[in-house]
Amino acid sequence: MALLVGVVTASCGPTPAPEVDAGPPHLPCEVEALLRARCRGCHSDPPGQGVPFPLLTQADFLMPYTGASVAERAIGAVEADFMPLNGPPLNPADKAVLIDWLDAGVPLSTATCP
Repeated sequence: MALLVGVVTASCGPTPAPEVDAGPPHLPCEVEALLRARCRGCHSDPPGQGVPFPLLTQADFLMPYTGASVAERAIGAVEADFMPLNGPPLNPADKAVLIDWLDAGVPLSTATCP
């Protein structure tokens, strides 16, 4: 009987949450939303309005552009409020999200985006 009580007690704890497959690595959710809202009107594929490159994937940010990576060039353009072009500058919170991600080397995420 004691053995049976031990088995029942062991199975009465909280049930762990099932693992959710977030799919393949992708741009972080906040970065993706920001790029979609403020950058991809021009930086799409194919790029529009004479823009030299898309900003859709990690590879896009890592490709070379005028002696540095697109990510390195983007940091300066965002910090100087040069980008987004023909629109209001990014607010401080959005600027911090983007620059922090660029400074970190444009890491991918596996989080599930809303």
